[in-house]
Amino acid sequence: SATAASASTARSVTSRTADSEKAYNYILKPVKTDDLFQALDDAFSISSTQESSDIVVKSTQGNIRIPPQDILYACLDKRAISYFLTNGDSIHSRSIRVPFAEAARNLLTEPSFALCGASIAINLQHIRVIEDNSVTFYNNEKLFIPKRAVKKLLSDWKAFLGN
Repeated sequence: SATAASASTARSVTSRTADSEKAYNYILKPVKTDDLFQALDDAFSISSTQESSDIVVKSTQGNIRIPPQDILYACLDKRAISYFLTNGDSIHSRSIRVPFAEAARNLLTEPSFALCGASIAINLQHIRVIEDNSVTFYNNEKLFIPKRAVKKLLSDWKAFLGN
């Protein structure tokens, strides 16, 4: 129809104009150049920090990036590492051929994680309470831990909360 053709023509003319006139002039309000560059630097810094601190899990579905704050805990599970997330999901790595602490090194270098026993890494920021031989997280999930690991975990948690 004539209306569709004129709308199409108007759209293509507008697009060409926006492209040739550098469309960012249409969407940016006047700002000081220094303020704009500072905002872009801040955004890039946040993005880079978040991306670089993500835990990369090599799973059977491919590599999966997980922000550390989304992990409640990770544990050895039949020669693989299972990551249990704050939203209730879990992700399982491919088989590992090294000890748990070595395979989970990138996770254990995060200040909010502590090794509990030989095969559990717990995110200290999500712990609500530690009692007897269990940890209860803020989402009410409960994890049983080795009795011999409770004292060290309590110490790690108190040190974390002090920071």
